[in-house]
Amino acid sequence: MHVENLKIFCDLVDSKSFSQAARMNDITQSAVSQQLRSMEKHFDALIVDRSQKQFRLTNEGEKVLQFAREMLGQYEILECELQAMKKVLSGTIQVSTVCSIGLHELPPYLKDFLQKHPTIKVNVEYRRSNFVYEDVLQRRADIGLVAFPTNTQGIETIPFVKDKLILISNREHPLAEKSCITLKD
Repeated sequence: MHVENLKIFCDLVDSKSFSQAARMNDITQSAVSQQLRSMEKHFDALIVDRSQKQFRLTNEGEKVLQFAREMLGQYEILECELQAMKKVLSGTIQVSTVCSIGLHELPPYLKDFLQKHPTIKVNVEYRRSNFVYEDVLQRRADIGLVAFPTNTQGIETIPFVKDKLILISNREHPLAEKSCITLKD
């Protein structure tokens, strides 16, 4: 069975019309009927109930439809992945970041990225937060990494890593008795 057969079958089910499924696939209505009969012969099962005037799948037809949709989805993923493999990314990405992120958070992500994209170079520049924003706005950096988001016009912020903060205090401090502390505390 070919991918085209599964697509035609799904189009037939979605449109509930042999003529419309034929138009969608640039084939004749009789070719759609022939493909349906071929599928029924292949599975040795009635897929579409022809006893009624309305288009209706049998239980077997529902199973075939479920399988067909899954296979078409997997086929589409495969096509995309193969196309992506053909496209070799290259160039340089300029990153502007604060030291704490650039030295502690970024390296494992950068290592993983460079292993996946060996033809791309990444330049990292360590700056204070206000300069990181300025680098992005002035297009001196492709991306900027800072600890806190901004409402600066022209900058889109996307959360990258969630940080876990740990409070350290001496045992006598009033907050030491609490098991959970908020920034408000």
